[in-house]
Amino acid sequence: MHNQEETSELQRTLDNLREEVRTPILWSATVVGYLAFFWRVLAETNDAEPTPLNGWAGIAALIAGTLLCWRFQKVKPALASQALIWGMMGAAIGTILAIPLNGLQFLLILPIIFGMAILDQKTFVFVSITASILSLLLGYLGAVDQYPLLSIPSGRIPFLFILGTPNVLPPFLIVGLVAFAAWLSIRTLHTSVAWAIGGYERARDKEQLATNQEIQLRRANKSLDDTQHRLERTNHLLQLTAARAEEARYLKQQFAQSISHELRTPLNLIVSFTELMVQSPERYGSRLPPAYQRDLNIVYRNAHHLQTLVNDVLDLARIEAMQMSILPEETDLGLLIQEVANTVRALIEKNGLFLRVEMDPALPHLNIDSTRIRQVLFNLINNAIRFTERGGITIHASQRETDIVFAVSDTGPGIAEKDIPRLFEEFSQLDGSTRRRHGGTGLGLYISRSFVELHGGRIWVETEPGKGSTFTFSLPVRRTT
Repeated sequence: MHNQEETSELQRTLDNLREEVRTPILWSATVVGYLAFFWRVLAETNDAEPTPLNGWAGIAALIAGTLLCWRFQKVKPALASQALIWGMMGAAIGTILAIPLNGLQFLLILPIIFGMAILDQKTFVFVSITASILSLLLGYLGAVDQYPLLSIPSGRIPFLFILGTPNVLPPFLIVGLVAFAAWLSIRTLHTSVAWAIGGYERARDKEQLATNQEIQLRRANKSLDDTQHRLERTNHLLQLTAARAEEARYLKQQFAQSISHELRTPLNLIVSFTELMVQSPERYGSRLPPAYQRDLNIVYRNAHHLQTLVNDVLDLARIEAMQMSILPEETDLGLLIQEVANTVRALIEKNGLFLRVEMDPALPHLNIDSTRIRQVLFNLINNAIRFTERGGITIHASQRETDIVFAVSDTGPGIAEKDIPRLFEEFSQLDGSTRRRHGGTGLGLYISRSFVELHGGRIWVETEPGKGSTFTFSLPVRRTT
């Protein structure tokens, strides 16, 4: 809105300037047009050489232009200015065609000079280009008339020869240079007026802004005491709220830890005994009936799942309470990876998948909490097993400069790009519905990220929908003994 006002003010200023300049130009053109008309009439009356038709056309164009300018200068100033300039252009063309003199093309400079003062930029550019082209064309026609065709053996006048005559190219160059200089002048005028109006508008806006700010400052000073009182009261309420929130978080952590501890003891017994009954039934003298064996397997799987869930909840509570610590010890990474692979191999092959282990033969020993890193690998492998139906899983370990990089790759469906940012958040599930196809609580990746970060490392994922995913984490070698 402000820019529109500046543009309107600029236009009004330029219109006023053009009107002041147009009036003397119009009077001068009117006087010249009528004097030329009466002079030619008197000349022919006294038996002088008759005026060619081109000359009368030029005088008529000038008189018509002035009449139109007088008619429209109040109601349509832009149209009046154009009529006057085009009338001058017609008068110049008629004079050049009627009088066979060299250099009359310079008359085309007049509409350019006067147009600079009373035309807008677009119309002025069009008039200048037209005048320049006409100077070249009229000069060319005049030069052709000066050289009879029989004077050249070929019977044709070369174009470049005529173009190089003094009556063609120099007038065209001078008219063009005058047009260019006039365009620079009108452009400078527009810029100067725009700057002046812009400066005035900015000064007025700043004055108004200062007035408004003074009013606002008075209002602010008046209500400062009340605002300060409200702020103190709000700060007090925020402190109470923060204290209650901290107390609630502490109680939640204590509750989670207490419940987890209370559940772990009976769950460990249930898992231990059901595992023994499932894997070593011969200890009880004879094998159980198939129906009992099937139900016992179901009990064992669900008890083991519940034990994992309770352990995850307890780890989560410790992480939130910042009570989770690591117990570093010198660890053989190759042996750690082989132990993990041997533990999960049977489960992977039972699902019809392959398991590959790829690692550098000379991995260094690191001071790490092997239990936590082993848990990270188990979490990543279990996720891969749940989401992989065909193909298999690859465990990779290698040293890259100052880091040891572990990777677990699968041939599953991959992960959509929009789901990647929330993968490592707590309780995050890619499919959160109650009928989701794959199990899990959404804590495994969050806990794995926390364990890796406690070791000074980082974890990330690379995936392509339809081709699988690779979960990678790195541990710094600076912990090497």
